[in-house]
Formats: sequence, C-alpha cells, structure tokens
Amino acid sequence: MIPPDLRPLGIGEILDRAVTLFVRRFAVLILILAVVTIPVAILQYASAPATGDMIADFQRVLTLPPGHPEEQRAIMREISAKNHVGGFAAALGLISVILSILSTTACVIAVAQAYAGKLPSVREVYREALRRWVAQLVAGVAFIGFALVVTIVLAIVIFLVALAVGALAVVSRVAATIVGVPVGLVGVLALFGTIAGLYFAAWMTFVSIALEEANPIRGIANGIRRTLSPAIFWRSALVATIVFFVSLIGSLVLLSIALGLSALTHLTALYPVIAVIGGVALNGLLTTFIVIYAIDVRVRREGYDLAVAAQEASL
Repeated sequence: MIPPDLRPLGIGEILDRAVTLFVRRFAVLILILAVVTIPVAILQYASAPATGDMIADFQRVLTLPPGHPEEQRAIMREISAKNHVGGFAAALGLISVILSILSTTACVIAVAQAYAGKLPSVREVYREALRRWVAQLVAGVAFIGFALVVTIVLAIVIFLVALAVGALAVVSRVAATIVGVPVGLVGVLALFGTIAGLYFAAWMTFVSIALEEANPIRGIANGIRRTLSPAIFWRSALVATIVFFVSLIGSLVLLSIALGLSALTHLTALYPVIAVIGGVALNGLLTTFIVIYAIDVRVRREGYDLAVAAQEASL
C-alpha cells in the first residue's frame, strides 16, 4: 500500500486527492460499504415497519387545523407507542454498529490500496479487515470509556462553575453576566473541542489499526499522538472540525432530503432508501479524506516517505 508522489500536502490538496480518488473508485468503495450496510438496514426496517409510517403520522399532526391540541397529543402518543425500541431492535442496532466497524475497516484498506494505484478487491479487503476487527472493537470500547470519563469530568466542572456564577449573581447580576458569558462561551468551546478531538483521535486510531498492525494499544497511542502532538495540534484541530461538521451537516441534509421527498411523494419507503444510500456515500467520502490525511501526517511527522523510498531502493 505505497501511495505515489509521497510528500507533505496542504489541506486543499488532501481534499482534492480525496474527492478525485473517491470519484474514480466510487463503485468499489460503495460496494464495500454496501455489502454490510444495506442488508442490516433492510433487517432494521423490516423489524420496525412502524418507522416507515412515522412520516405519515407527522403529516397528520401538521395538517390538523389549529385548536385541536388533544388530537395532536393523541397522534404523538400513537407515534411513541409505534416506535418504541424493544430488545430485538436494540440488539439489531448494536450488531449494526459492530458490523459497520468491519465494513469501514475494509473501506479504509481499500482506500489505501486505491491511493497506491491498485484496484481493491472486495474479498481481499474484507479478509484483511476480519484480521483487524477485534482490535478495532477493543479500541472502540476504549474510546467510549474515554468519552464517558471526559463527559463526567466536564459535567462536574460545569456544575461547579454554574454554582459559582449563581453565587456571584446573588451579589451582583451585572458581575455575574460579565463573568458568566465568557466563561460559558469557553465551556461550550471546550466541550466541542473535546468531542471533536476524541472523535478524530478515534478515527486516526481506526486508520492506524486498519493499515499498520492489529494492536489496539499501539493503535490508540498512534491515534492520540497523531491528533494531539503539539507540532500538528492546530492542523489536527482544523481537520477534526471540518470532518465533524461535514459529518454532522451531511447527515442532517440527507435526513432533510429523505423526509422531504418522502412527504412530497407519500412513499414512506423512500426515506430509508435515501438515508442509507446517502449515508454510505458520505461515509465513503469522509473515510477517503481521513485515510489520505493520516498518510500525510505520517509523511510529515514520521518520515513515512523516506521509509517507502528506502523500501523501494532495497527492492
């Protein structure tokens, strides 16, 4: 998996290469992700058919004339009862997450192969992904633990700061406002920065395990170092912000399009089709971008291009 023309790239160049590579290998990358995603989505939709009726139910709420609060509440209770998540649905959701880790690992391997100028094979990339699946799951559980600990710590800090600002407000509301607004803004930025940082460190860990060795401890160490190293911290923060917002906004746009088209055509089955296919494409594009960025970090900070050159010279 040796990419051609290895050199430090700007963010614009990385994005350009990612889009170009994704377009050129669109069919195989989408197929790799769809092999798992589409069957699981079909099972989820089949196990919860009431989900498809949710759009029609919400349309009933919106089309009710003003002054019918009781009917609106009755429809909302009906929606809640229909879409209650049972044990089977929860288990299916967990299985979906576990299998998506496998398919995304396969996609990462395929992107690296395509970046090296090869044509990925679905069977080969899944065979390699299976070898690294358990390590990815262990690393994922570890990052969930990190997120829980950080959330608890931030919640305690926010609670203590809120108490302090509240105590100050008893003395002077003006002083509390002057202190509370910037402190609140810093708190929001710290919360967002922490979420984005953990999200991106998890991604870098994911790529490390997929492309280097199937060791979750070393993968986590690589992911954290390649995200939080002082030399590349602000660059990582910029890329993490881009990836986080593209993922979030892209998902919301897909949701809006799916809901809008379903409502206009009155075809409730259109919603999961658009959501799943669009989600697969978005995941493929983000994965391509992150893999190329991770390779660029190795070139910049670890002399990956020199190691590749030495390897080629020995051959």
